[in-house]
Amino acid sequence: MNKEHGIATTHLFTFEGADEFDLYTRDFCPAIGIDEDPVTGSANGALAGYLYVEHFLEANKTHTLTISQGQTMNRPGTVYVTVKPHGQSPIIEVAGAASITIEGKLF
Repeated sequence: MNKEHGIATTHLFTFEGADEFDLYTRDFCPAIGIDEDPVTGSANGALAGYLYVEHFLEANKTHTLTISQGQTMNRPGTVYVTVKPHGQSPIIEVAGAASITIEGKLF
């Protein structure tokens, strides 16, 4: 379905069962050759913006979300997303730690 509609990824989220986290997410991208991305900062940042503009998050208030992703793949990660009010275009800041899993050079 993603290929048919020209969509690179499908980012799913839930507020339920996330325990010490605000959200739990998964990101599927088979249309671009990746079954599932373990941790996706850009998608989680976009998700936080969506939650803000669609009023899942209280307006005119700064929110800091702790998002868990990758547990089902045994590659768990945490993304910290801050949403700052700025009219209909909130300012989104994404943070977290990263690990190099592969390194190479292109010639």
